[in-house]
Amino acid sequence: MYNYIKNDSDATSFDLYPPDVLLYYDYSLVPQASCRFYFQQLAEADFSVFSSVLSYKLTALFANARSCLGITNTTLTADTISVLGNMCCTLDGTYIENSDPSILEKLKNCPDLTNAQAAAVEALLQSGKTQAPSTWDYQTLKNLGMLPLYLTSTFYSNFDKKTKQMFLEYFLKVIASNGVDRQKKARMMEEIRKSNRKQVKSKRSIVNGCTVGTITQVTISDETFPFNYDDITQFNCCLSVSTVKDNLAAITMKVDQVEYLQIVLSKLREAYAANSTIPEDQVQVLGPASRVASISEINLWTITQIDTLSGLMDPSNGPWDPSMAKAIISKYLSNEGNTLGSAELNAIGGANLCSLDVEVLKNISQQSLKEADALMVSNCTTEKKEVLFTIATQAFATMTRSTVPVSSYQLTQPFIGGASLDYVRSLVPSNINMDVATFTSLDPNVVLNLTVSDIQGLLGSNVADLKSYENQTLVQNWITRQSQTELNTLGVGLVGGRAASTATTISPTTTTGSATITNSQTTTTGLATITNSQTTTTGSATATNSQTTTTGSATATNSQTTTTSSPTITNSQTTTTGSPTITNSPTTTTGSATITNSQTTTTGLATITNSQTTTTGSATATNSQTTTTGSATATNSQTTTTSSPTATNSQTTTTSSPTSTNSQTTTTSSPTINNSQTTTTSSPTVTNSQTTTTSSPTINNSQTTTTSSPTVTNSQTTTTSSPTVTNSQTTTTGSPTITNSQTTTTGSTTATDSQTTTTGSPTSTNSQTTTTGSATATNSQTTTTSSPTATNSQTTTTSSPTITNSQTTSSSTFSSTTKTTSSNTTTGNNGARIRADGDFSFLVLAFLIASLV
Repeated sequence: MYNYIKNDSDATSFDLYPPDVLLYYDYSLVPQASCRFYFQQLAEADFSVFSSVLSYKLTALFANARSCLGITNTTLTADTISVLGNMCCTLDGTYIENSDPSILEKLKNCPDLTNAQAAAVEALLQSGKTQAPSTWDYQTLKNLGMLPLYLTSTFYSNFDKKTKQMFLEYFLKVIASNGVDRQKKARMMEEIRKSNRKQVKSKRSIVNGCTVGTITQVTISDETFPFNYDDITQFNCCLSVSTVKDNLAAITMKVDQVEYLQIVLSKLREAYAANSTIPEDQVQVLGPASRVASISEINLWTITQIDTLSGLMDPSNGPWDPSMAKAIISKYLSNEGNTLGSAELNAIGGANLCSLDVEVLKNISQQSLKEADALMVSNCTTEKKEVLFTIATQAFATMTRSTVPVSSYQLTQPFIGGASLDYVRSLVPSNINMDVATFTSLDPNVVLNLTVSDIQGLLGSNVADLKSYENQTLVQNWITRQSQTELNTLGVGLVGGRAASTATTISPTTTTGSATITNSQTTTTGLATITNSQTTTTGSATATNSQTTTTGSATATNSQTTTTSSPTITNSQTTTTGSPTITNSPTTTTGSATITNSQTTTTGLATITNSQTTTTGSATATNSQTTTTGSATATNSQTTTTSSPTATNSQTTTTSSPTSTNSQTTTTSSPTINNSQTTTTSSPTVTNSQTTTTSSPTINNSQTTTTSSPTVTNSQTTTTSSPTVTNSQTTTTGSPTITNSQTTTTGSTTATDSQTTTTGSPTSTNSQTTTTGSATATNSQTTTTSSPTATNSQTTTTSSPTITNSQTTSSSTFSSTTKTTSSNTTTGNNGARIRADGDFSFLVLAFLIASLV
């Protein structure tokens, strides 16, 4: 309410507003000369309305009161207490114990007291400041208002048993009329019984049999029953099975203590032992006794009627353990015709509803939920909240408006913890003015994906309350994900956002000269966003000893980067620690880029979708490192190189699982790779992709290592020229899987002094390997240390391969068609073995050579 009136012209006239509104009043608007009057107006407010999240407001209010009223110690005067009023309910025990006794009058109005406050009240009473304990009597107890609910047996030991019984006859009626819960009443009764036992000098507890008096219907009708049976042994001995059977409702109306209720339940089982079940009319009146039952006892109860379910679920008898609630509701639903209708939902309530399984909740009809009372389901799991929210949105949906009406939102609000991100965003234009308590009840994953603009629209006039909740964990986490610049637009003083992000939208950048960057650093720690932008360099850019660092997740969408000259990058580092996303953005280099002694590192998850990378010049990379530790994903993308790239003494390392889907990689010139290393330590996946090399690649003294299991499916690898592999090693320690794929080499492959090793179990299914040129393998080794499997695959060599002083070792398994149409020339020690295993060896060798290229 204060959010609506805070901008009014008379907002500074705090005496115009109700006390509860003043709890949220901006204290800075209170003139120092009027501060006492402000706290006098505030004295009648209900300070219990603040949740634990807002407890700091109580601290701030009392701090302002101390300053205004000149409070310098824990001893409050009668005058100060009169000004503070109900704020005394928020004071800690030290203030209560040391203050003027008039504070007790204020504490009588408190809705509850903490244990520390109750102890301080008792200490103040025992101190004799109000009245000497030796003079306490029945009137003393009556004068304490509701405070007797919190006092201990030590206090009650100051009164004789007759006085306490008289007081109970009066006080039990008072607490009944005030709706005091049974748990508080039970605690007080237990403390009084303890005081009675302390005062009894006899050894009654060791006497067998009933000595106090047999419990009858008349005994039970006494207002204070079972006050005289403070010895639980006497209660057990004096209560018969027949009395329980005939007076169960009356007994459970009076008895609250757990041990006493257990005796009642035990005698009830005994009364119906012969029937093996407890009749439904008895189950309906179990009251608080039901809360001490076990699962096995619940199984004996007859629960077929809605009245029985309603009686058992009555919240005034105490909360249910979820497993017990589930057992009772399930027993009710097991009867034919019983469903979770609106009457059942009202009886069960939200908390107990959450004890049911998801599949059971899915059976709730839209009409039942629509006709039921509001259900508080905050203790449900996220999955259960989602199920209930789906039913609620269908039940309260309207087809007349494109936006969600405020009325529909209000009806679904109890279930909004299960709302999806799309639904919550659909509320933004609906002017619902969501309160922050509801906001913080949303699914955390939804909240963290909302923008500042979303929050502004959702909360509306309540957005200022975010400041009050800024220390709440979910709100804190949301703040840290937002730009501080954007948070400032809310105008509520939220701090803790990240540094401003760089955003570029539809902004062309053109460099027509030769840019030179030397010993420079470029750092982006936010989330850079580049949309519909163009960057064009027509001169020869030179970057030397420079660093470019991006620690956030850059996003490039529908953007173009074009370099028409030959950039040179020397001794420079490019580091990306976030997850860049590139969508529909072509990158074109028509000049010959030169990269020397430089490092490029990506530690996030790069995603490239529907983008093109084209290099028409001859790129040269020397003594450079490219490292990717995240899982790159390339989908529907094209990489084309039309010139002859050269990579010398360079390292390319991928430590995660790259995924390439429906993508094309084309090299139309002659790439050269010298003394370089390519390492993949995870499981790359290539699906429906094409790799084409139309020139003659050369690989010298290089290493290609794959330590995981690559998967190639429905893909094509084509080499139309003559690849040359010299003094190079290809190692695969995982189990590659090749399915429905084609590897074609139309040139003359030459492998000299090279090693190909596979230590995992490769699998080739429905694949084709074709070599139409003359493959030559000299002083080379092909080793498979596990069991390769080739099924329905074809290996075709249409020319004359030459294998000299080479070794091929494997233990193969073949199925269906494995075809060779070549004539082999073999020299060395393993000719016979090659005839047996050569088909699959060529398959693996061709695949691994294609992978190198």
